[in-house]
Amino acid sequence: QVGTAKMKARARVALGEERAKLWKEGVVFWPPYADYQVKAGPREIPVVVLDPVA
Repeated sequence: QVGTAKMKARARVALGEERAKLWKEGVVFWPPYADYQVKAGPREIPVVVLDPVA
């Protein structure tokens, strides 16, 4: 659900360049994500993409 719109979606974990791009966008949108990564240490925080399905 996005706002009041509901949709069916398939979740997948973004990898490589896609993950890096989405992570940067996420940090611009919500800067505390950068602090979250620091607290996570060497662990990579997954970035999950929801792809709409028919």
